[in-house]
Amino acid sequence: MSAVMTFFVSGFATYRGLGLVEGFMQIWMEAWIPCWFLAFPIIMLIGPIARKIAGRITAPVEGPDDVDRSLNLPTSKPQR
Repeated sequence: MSAVMTFFVSGFATYRGLGLVEGFMQIWMEAWIPCWFLAFPIIMLIGPIARKIAGRITAPVEGPDDVDRSLNLPTSKPQR
């Protein structure tokens, strides 16, 4: 995942900075490799923290048992 992301981001940044100059691919690849080596350990360190934060943000809300949590609508109770 880090390889794909840094590949496209470095390509975009190289294009924005230089345009389509002669030797663009070589310049891009020379920029991409160090970016990937930097991004991979950062992602390995930050990834678990980001997943934990996302889990807390998207955790189901506590509420009454008769509420359908997906739509936040009251559920129908069986008639007696």
